[in-house]
Amino acid sequence: MTARDLDPYVEWGGSRWRRQLEGGLRWLGDVSGLRVLDLGTRHGRMAAWFAHQGAEVVGVDVSDDALDDARLFAAEHGVSDRVSFVTYSGDPRDLPKGFDVVFAKSVVVLMDIDAAVDGLADALNPGGRVLLVENARGPLPLHLLRMLRRGSVRPHGAHYFTAATIDTIRRRFEVELESWDPPVVVVGGRKQQPAVHPPAPYPVRLVSVTPTDPIPFHRPAVGDREIAAAVEVMRSGWLTTGPRAHELEAAVANRLGVKHGLAVSSATAALHLALDGLRIGPGDDVVIPTMTFTACGEVCAYLGARVVLADVGEDALLGPAQLEASLTDGTRAVMPVHFAGQGVDIAALRKVAPDRRFVEDAAHAFPASVAGVPVGRLGDAAAFSFYATKTMTTGGEGGMLVTDDDMVAARARLMRLHGISADAWNRYGAGGTWAYEVAEAGYKYNLSDLAAAIGLVQLERLDELAAARAGIAMRYDAAFADSPLLSAPPRRAGDRHAWHLYVVRLNLEALGIDRSHVIQQLAEAGIGASVHFIPLHLHSHYQQRYGYAPGDFPMAERIFERSVSIPIWPGMSDGQVDRVSSTLLEILHAARHPSQV
Repeated sequence: MTARDLDPYVEWGGSRWRRQLEGGLRWLGDVSGLRVLDLGTRHGRMAAWFAHQGAEVVGVDVSDDALDDARLFAAEHGVSDRVSFVTYSGDPRDLPKGFDVVFAKSVVVLMDIDAAVDGLADALNPGGRVLLVENARGPLPLHLLRMLRRGSVRPHGAHYFTAATIDTIRRRFEVELESWDPPVVVVGGRKQQPAVHPPAPYPVRLVSVTPTDPIPFHRPAVGDREIAAAVEVMRSGWLTTGPRAHELEAAVANRLGVKHGLAVSSATAALHLALDGLRIGPGDDVVIPTMTFTACGEVCAYLGARVVLADVGEDALLGPAQLEASLTDGTRAVMPVHFAGQGVDIAALRKVAPDRRFVEDAAHAFPASVAGVPVGRLGDAAAFSFYATKTMTTGGEGGMLVTDDDMVAARARLMRLHGISADAWNRYGAGGTWAYEVAEAGYKYNLSDLAAAIGLVQLERLDELAAARAGIAMRYDAAFADSPLLSAPPRRAGDRHAWHLYVVRLNLEALGIDRSHVIQQLAEAGIGASVHFIPLHLHSHYQQRYGYAPGDFPMAERIFERSVSIPIWPGMSDGQVDRVSSTLLEILHAARHPSQV
């Protein structure tokens, strides 16, 4: 069976549908002399094709106009003597009887699967077969899952699925099956892998269907200790920046081995304060990898500096070659981005740009290290994030600026709270004074004690939380190791990876669907996923303000178009991790190019 064999009989529904149709027709084999029912014949193309193969065909449809077109098409192709067309009510139980094969598109049959199964059973001769070709988005099992979730497939009905479909349903639902053995149909349309899914019919009765719990992209690991710490602060009478925030600053600085830690409202705030502390401003260029979040670029704009984007290496990180290609005479600072938990080798970057200042975007990388040196001590300053999805959180929002530079720290301490010489704790706490001076037009970037109290507990648990993420990453690694359809995240031997994200890369050359369809199908299966990141040069702001365009950074674009971030958070059970990996692999397996089958 080749695509040319079907021309000009098929109204194409897309390359994916076409491949499924070709595979299903190969599965049917020789239909010469058989009676074929074309259910939902529309304009009669497939009815004419079956007739051309020597079958006796009846095409049925609810539309008289469609059947008029079908009769004309059959006449034009010289098969009118072997095909007839009949209008029917739309209820499969009203179908004519006595067929060896029923050909249908799933959108026709699955509108009411109970009625369809009953009708097909009556329409078929003993031993007859059904070729059901999916023409909605996604493979047939996922279409069935959508119906199960909506309640369109009712318990206690008779259903005829392949073993592959039953396996798929069992992964997503708690299903009780009762064996049932009438002499009727096989539902086909997808090429099966006999070693994995036997191609034999699997007639069953669904006794009960209970959707399994969805697996979100992230769930924060906040427990009773964090709640108790927050309650203690609320009862203390002091909620804003105070002793807990100062304690968190000291604890983070001590862990990293740096002189200064400044608790702030976000990593974006920390990046802004770091550049401001280095006195970056108009006329200065800051090199940033395009593979990052917009916060890196926007803080440069706040200060009037120019963003100079750079491509990344295969590891999605800024490397010496990419940095060297992006340096300008005006470059004063470089902002390496530690991506997904893997640290950038800043020592190697310094060899290319020894006179520039380095501000680490460490939002993804606590705790991580490069060659034994903690992220946060690799540059002149570093910004950490305590956002809800990070390894540790301060209750949803928060961050930390760390540095060994006294001048940067002093400037940041002043600017994070309106440019005022003393914060509220120093003014209103024990021994404080009401007097203050506004020295600069600063910002409102301070972190509250309520947030810091949660952060202190999370910091005590940091290694536990990081180990849980690493364990999940190892389980994913094992699940994906033998698949040619995707690759696991790159990592550098000898470094500590924080595993903030687990970003797989799809082998798009081996697949018939793109990344957006993979994420959609994961969502339909109750699994959250995301993308990190849309490269900055693909956004309108960076194109209009700085003149960048698609194609400027090919490696970043190549990584972006095939990247999918899947769930990785402390508290995921082994079963949840396995459900994510097996579902993803199944989606990709069903979408393989014919050359990969």
